[in-house]
Amino acid sequence: MNIVVRVLNKKGLDGFNGYLSQLRTGGKEGIPNYMHDEDEYSDALPVDAEVDPSRVFTTKLDFAKYLAGQLSPVLADHSRDRDVGLWSWLALCFFDDICPAKKDGTRSVGATYRYILSKEYKNHYRHLIRTPCLMYHIHGKHARPLIAGKLTQHGEAAEAIASRQHLFGNRPLFAALDRLYVTESDGAWHIKRGARGKEGGSFRRLAKVMRQFDLTYDFHDMTEDQIFDLLPPEFDKYKKAAKTSEPAESRV
Repeated sequence: MNIVVRVLNKKGLDGFNGYLSQLRTGGKEGIPNYMHDEDEYSDALPVDAEVDPSRVFTTKLDFAKYLAGQLSPVLADHSRDRDVGLWSWLALCFFDDICPAKKDGTRSVGATYRYILSKEYKNHYRHLIRTPCLMYHIHGKHARPLIAGKLTQHGEAAEAIASRQHLFGNRPLFAALDRLYVTESDGAWHIKRGARGKEGGSFRRLAKVMRQFDLTYDFHDMTEDQIFDLLPPEFDKYKKAAKTSEPAESRV
């Protein structure tokens, strides 16, 4: 059932934080869903958007695609990209998806910034709702390598790119990485074997290579092909099976 998207106010954020603290001590309290629509805990948005918290998602990509579509009128206002109340409200709304209960009723919560959007640059990109949603909103299917995992995990590839603000919105870079790591056949796609490992050319190595490139290259002045060709020899095994770049008008 759809509910109207709102933003948590200070009392709602404090209540959500308190709920997370209870769970960390082994608490089995139910999700405080009353905060979703009660004026005491949340405020209305100036535009209308709805989400269905009961909807079932099999992958983070499915979730990001759905949410980006539902939030389209909200995301048209770029000031919402850093809206603590909005993304925290969404985390509370989809809490069962990003922090599921175990068989004994407890939950493995982890850091607060995974659910309540942090204002600190070093952590805000680790929010489990905001990062995949914005990546899909900006890059469409080219975000696949970075949001192909589980909803409960941030991921090595996302860490490599999302931690660098100047790379987050770079469309040629995302297109190059999708071309590098994704293979398609008969309408289906998957991440190439080894990409999630520790060997050369993997997501983990990508993070180190990006740090090195930061010192000498400006990706905003480069095309998809230039970025793709720039990647060092350790990425060659992924390049060999890569598709050619697509005309810009054909991209999703």
